[in-house]
Amino acid sequence: YRINSSFLEAPKEANANHRVVDPWQQWSDEQRATFVREAAPTMLKHGLATASAFNRENRKVP
Repeated sequence: YRINSSFLEAPKEANANHRVVDPWQQWSDEQRATFVREAAPTMLKHGLATASAFNRENRKVP
């Protein structure tokens, strides 16, 4: 088990080119709903997100 396993590992070389992956775009609707249900209250409480960030219309999902 690896913490933050939704993210790619950091490049081995400091100057290596890498693309930041947005796991939200790869998650299923069920995974997104679970994240919002579990994380939204804490993120809102600590000012890490606004309520509008969790509105379905505001999220880019292919």
